[in-house]
Amino acid sequence: LKPESDPDRFVQRYALANLYFATKGPEWSVQNNFLSNRHECYWYTGEAGCNFFATVRGAHCSCFSNSGNPEKVDYIVLSNNNLNGTMPESLSLLRELWHLNLADNSIHGEIAGLGPSLEQLFLNNNQLSGNVPTSMTYLPLDFLYLDSNRLSGTIPDGLGEYAPGIDLSENMLTGSIPSSMYSNFANSLRLGLHGNSLQDDLTEYCAYLETSMCGTCASVDPEEVICPCCNMGWCPEPYGATGRAPWC
Repeated sequence: LKPESDPDRFVQRYALANLYFATKGPEWSVQNNFLSNRHECYWYTGEAGCNFFATVRGAHCSCFSNSGNPEKVDYIVLSNNNLNGTMPESLSLLRELWHLNLADNSIHGEIAGLGPSLEQLFLNNNQLSGNVPTSMTYLPLDFLYLDSNRLSGTIPDGLGEYAPGIDLSENMLTGSIPSSMYSNFANSLRLGLHGNSLQDDLTEYCAYLETSMCGTCASVDPEEVICPCCNMGWCPEPYGATGRAPWC
């Protein structure tokens, strides 16, 4: 594919190829048609779909593209696929990407390459380090899973203001919990904060949690965060086979 023949597609293939090589693509458990002669919208295996239960693995197009262009990559799932490396900045060139799942791999370094349309970001169970990027506060995030990494520093104010699912547990985060997170209790399904070194008193916000939607769970470290309505250690996974919180 020559850049002058279709510049948008060239950029997409460039961004995906960078991801492939930055995470030792030849060693992936499943190649998912990456770098094949197929259109990059078909660099996947499994049954395509645009929800939590799709079996598609790889890169997929035409889920919920803001531009209405059916040839824009907007969905990437490469979880538990032996990715080992760093997140390339060029991922941000995928301007329509709304779902990115790189969980359960060996990705290290800092979080990078976050495009402006990201709504669902799953980077849990990796080896990511550095701070939680302040730029995340400007993304339209619904679900943000960064648990079980090596992230440090404080939680940016404004993170997860409207997100029903956030998990930052099992990192090395310090400081207090931004009001943007606990003031959203009434809209939350999951807020995981345990396994860090956070300190705060959330007692007055428990009223939000107690009147919130079915299935809400917030987890903290009881020795450091005062929260009588929170779970002390962990929350169940937010979605079961029905698409609802399994403890509802």
